[in-house]
Amino acid sequence: LLRMRLPDKQITFWPDYERFVEELVGVFPKQGKQIRALYSYLYKLYRDVIAREQLIVPPTEIPLLDNLKTLLRHPIAMLQTVRMLDTSTESVLKRFVTDPELMGFFDKLTSTYVYCTTAETPAILAATMFVDNHVGGAYYPARSPQILASTLEKAFEDHGGQALYGQ
Repeated sequence: LLRMRLPDKQITFWPDYERFVEELVGVFPKQGKQIRALYSYLYKLYRDVIAREQLIVPPTEIPLLDNLKTLLRHPIAMLQTVRMLDTSTESVLKRFVTDPELMGFFDKLTSTYVYCTTAETPAILAATMFVDNHVGGAYYPARSPQILASTLEKAFEDHGGQALYGQ
């Protein structure tokens, strides 16, 4: 996502987190304090909960003993995570945002990322959706993810190898 156009506004999604927050404040100047407070909260959540434990599998697939070790290492962060699983992004936003137009922006942004409204999206995704693009970034293969798989398969075959599916 590089740029979002609203009826009378345009928002550029800068890779630099601070620059993006200032861009958003520039588009919604009356809500500057709300935006900064929201993004400060989300950034802290991202840093302390999401980025702390880099997961490549869903938490439900992690062995119980490993989950217990994580709980003992970071009890407060884990409790926050569990609480955020049962809270909507909308309820988090409403603690910071009062302007309907700004709420509409976040609803549109959430719909772009996960095809759901802020009311339907678990709050734990808010930090990832609203912060990660500006901190960790997101990268996608040109044209589609299938192009990446097809290109790798072709490279294997061009060099005498083969791709084995289901192995």
